[in-house]
Amino acid sequence: MPIQQEPFWRRLATEPDVLCLVGELDLANEHLLPAVLENAQRRVAGTVRVDVSAVEFLSLQVMFQLAELHRDLHSQGRGLVLRGAGAWLVRQFALLVSDAVPAGSATPTFEAPA
Repeated sequence: MPIQQEPFWRRLATEPDVLCLVGELDLANEHLLPAVLENAQRRVAGTVRVDVSAVEFLSLQVMFQLAELHRDLHSQGRGLVLRGAGAWLVRQFALLVSDAVPAGSATPTFEAPA
């Protein structure tokens, strides 16, 4: 019998422009994330906000996908905000994007959870 999984993303009625990632983002669902991130990028004209405060596990591949989103947004003159990221994720993400955008460019913004 297949295992039923809850979706790993949602939008809140109170903040429809914030993409909330939840649970575990790993080999089981990381292949679905690019389409979700692309949709978020199309829906929002300016800065894309992704709330990661409810993420329990994040694979390295997911971090690469978020870094790619940052690179794409940066090339369009837009920004990425990761809300609720813990200190470990902030450090790891900073290492990934240091090569993703030109030197001296804006880095993603990190916010406390809402």
